[in-house]
Amino acid sequence: MNRLRPIHSFLAATVLLAAVLAVLRPWSSKSAAHDHTAASGSHPNPPPAKMLPPAANLRIHVGTSQVKGEALLDAAASAWDQAVPTAVILNRTPRLYQTESEQKRPIPACQVRALRSGGKLWLRLQWDDSTKNAPEAPTARKGDGGELLYKRPTGETAAFADAAAVMVPDRWTGPAFPSLLLGDKQSPACLYYWSASRSARVMTAAGRATPQPTGQTIPHRARHENGQWVVTIELADQPDGYPAAFAVWDGEFADRDGLKFFSVWHVLTKKDDVK
Repeated sequence: MNRLRPIHSFLAATVLLAAVLAVLRPWSSKSAAHDHTAASGSHPNPPPAKMLPPAANLRIHVGTSQVKGEALLDAAASAWDQAVPTAVILNRTPRLYQTESEQKRPIPACQVRALRSGGKLWLRLQWDDSTKNAPEAPTARKGDGGELLYKRPTGETAAFADAAAVMVPDRWTGPAFPSLLLGDKQSPACLYYWSASRSARVMTAAGRATPQPTGQTIPHRARHENGQWVVTIELADQPDGYPAAFAVWDGEFADRDGLKFFSVWHVLTKKDDVK
């Protein structure tokens, strides 16, 4: 009997292994068939996760105007009175270095209005800024388009220009928003950047410290009065549901590059037609 015990143990183990394989084989076949089906494309990929509706205070209500786009560059145009204003809450970027002076100043109030006209998106940005800072910019060098931010000294080496920017993602499919740090490689960003010294231009970025000039300028107008900047700019039209973020720089306090006030993503939302 003792001699047969190892044989019985071996047979029992073999039977157990066969039973396990019998259970796993159908699952393995189904899994392989599923992988083959997915690879062959006979079934569409599952739809992306459904996006949650944006919060009411994080929507830019976009109206449609019959007024010609060029006329919308006038911030006093009556069409803007009918556009729904959105109060955009700005945040201050944290200090990067201990040597930076801590500035205790109020966060500027900012308001955005949006209209569509002539296949373009028109934005009216208005924000608090008690001083107008528009130092004369140096002559642009050939090849750089004059768009690089604060890479060359101005006539006043301690002076910086007031500025603003609108950021929208490029080739965005959702549902997650891109990085607020100028997008990333998977979801780059398009920047519509206005400078009181450099007019308004288009830039691209794929992450922090990566802005690149495109050489493209955009129609705009800007005025400073009563302690506020009002800037109107033309953008390429963006679809409803697309996110947009905003930023402003105050040259009086040496704001430049990453030193700024910025918003979180807001969502463009269609509004009833505006006449």
